[in-house]
Amino acid sequence: MGMIANKKGGFSLIEVVVSMAVLAIGMLGFIGLYGTGFKALRGSSYRTTAVRHAQDRMETLRLARPVATSIPSPTDIPEEGMVRIWSIVQSEKNPNTWVISVEVTWKNQEGQAKKVMFKSFRST
Repeated sequence: MGMIANKKGGFSLIEVVVSMAVLAIGMLGFIGLYGTGFKALRGSSYRTTAVRHAQDRMETLRLARPVATSIPSPTDIPEEGMVRIWSIVQSEKNPNTWVISVEVTWKNQEGQAKKVMFKSFRST
C-alpha cells in the first residue's frame, strides 16, 4: 500500500514568526515617519506664526510716516520664544526712499536659530 499524505492547511510556527517580524519592522518604520511628520508640522506652525508677526509689523511700518533720520532697531516679543526686530532706514542711493526691514527670530525644538525677514521700500 502507498503512503497516505497527511497535509493539513495552515501555517508553520516559523512562517508565523517571520511574518510577525516583518510586520513589526514595518510598524517601526511607520512610527518613525509619524514622528518626523509631527516635527515638520510643528516647525511649519512656528514659521507661519513668525511670518504673520513679520507681516503685521511690516504693514504698520509701511503706513507710518518716516522721519528725517533713520529709526533705530526696536525690538519686541510678539509671542513667547519669538523676537521681532524692525528698522526704517533712509536709502543711501535715493534720499526719498526708505528701506523697511522686519525680522522675526525663534529657536526650533533642537535649539537651532530660525528667522524670517521681510524688506520693503517706501518713497516719500
